[in-house]
Amino acid sequence: MKTLTLKIITNFLKFEKQSKFDKIVYSNRKVWPIIRYAVFIYLLNEKQYSYEYNKKTKINLKKIKTILVNSLSMLKIFGKCDVLVYNYGRPQKIGKQTINPIKFSLSKSVPKRLNTFFVTKSNESDNKNQLNFYIIYKCIFTIYKFIYSVMGNTNIEKKLNHKIHKSFQQKINIKSIIYDVLIHQLTIGIIFEIIFIFKKPKIIIYSDNAEMSDVIFRARKRNIITIDLQHSIISKLNILYQHNNNANKEYLSDFVLTYGEYWKQFLSDNYKKVAVGNYLNDYYSRKYLNSNNSKENITIISSIVSREYLIELAIFLSNKLPYRKIIYKLRPEEYTNWRKEFPDKLLKQKNVIFIDNEKEELYKILYNSSFVIGTNSTVLIQSLPFAQVIIIKTGLYHEMEKLIKDGYVKLAKDNAEVLNFIRKNKGKNNKSNKALYKNDFPNNIKNFFLTLNI
Repeated sequence: MKTLTLKIITNFLKFEKQSKFDKIVYSNRKVWPIIRYAVFIYLLNEKQYSYEYNKKTKINLKKIKTILVNSLSMLKIFGKCDVLVYNYGRPQKIGKQTINPIKFSLSKSVPKRLNTFFVTKSNESDNKNQLNFYIIYKCIFTIYKFIYSVMGNTNIEKKLNHKIHKSFQQKINIKSIIYDVLIHQLTIGIIFEIIFIFKKPKIIIYSDNAEMSDVIFRARKRNIITIDLQHSIISKLNILYQHNNNANKEYLSDFVLTYGEYWKQFLSDNYKKVAVGNYLNDYYSRKYLNSNNSKENITIISSIVSREYLIELAIFLSNKLPYRKIIYKLRPEEYTNWRKEFPDKLLKQKNVIFIDNEKEELYKILYNSSFVIGTNSTVLIQSLPFAQVIIIKTGLYHEMEKLIKDGYVKLAKDNAEVLNFIRKNKGKNNKSNKALYKNDFPNNIKNFFLTLNI
């Protein structure tokens, strides 16, 4: 993967402005604003691959039952709502319950006078006040892909490839992007169009992961207010939120609700920006910040791009600090067969523990750590109230440069510097993170809704 820099972002935005993509249309939709994020990711990767992550899942009776029960939730499409929430974040442990952060946070924060309804396409067992369109999505997506394979527009693919190759001297797999991204988003768009007809919401809330462009377009045509709730690191290197002024605004959210004032500086002027905080940060700050705890653990947050460097670091720290517990927190996409990717030299270290599931309470792991180390994961930001954060100078660390410059996290150029920092700092508190996280998420959300006059 190429090193992500501000120059790459600037060149990409310049390329967009000069290329005049507006005339490239499929199914009455501008293709470019829907696929731009995927194209950018492809251009960063020297080795091309299918954009869609294919996770193999085992089918058993429990899963079949869950799918059938979830399918019946489609009957909940009848009846109006004021606020529609697309609930698709990863499940997370909080105390003894497993929750979805978006649903959990908003169900406790949106004003009670508003009728809030949740939709998802993940196979969750909790269907209370929630519509699950997983089966419908699979059916429409399969049909749509078949139709495109028979009647696909090769002219679109040629035009896109020509413009991209002319500017970057690089060929990418546009056909794969059409199948995995464009058809995927149009399928979700069709399903939400049906939901809009029946539920007639005034607001839709989601955490955008680069799959909402067509849904946003359809919502804005119906004068539905579109709200993106921050769920990850935002920086000037995140192309999802970097745009030329007034470019394809009909495909962009009306509002982005951020963790705190700090994050607004990284969003383009196409958005209205409001700091509201984060419910889980509030919850765990109250729970842990005044607790006494001798924190000896060191947690390493995995990165697929920088895995080999983090493996070396884990072995190094394990040997140099044998009395300390080294926790290696894997990414969810690494959970399956992860042992094949890690050397025996690390697996045999007695003081190294791997976290390969969501059964452990993430914030408890962070609270029990004096240092949390990584390159650019959102978990590093979640760690800030509880631990010292060290960024390794490798991989996608550039995304953290402003946080480093502003003193929220520390930068280490190599393993020896990490060790030196651990020995000298002994887990002292970070710089105040009030600008990163605004306090009182529920009240901030209620006040925000008052400004909408709904």
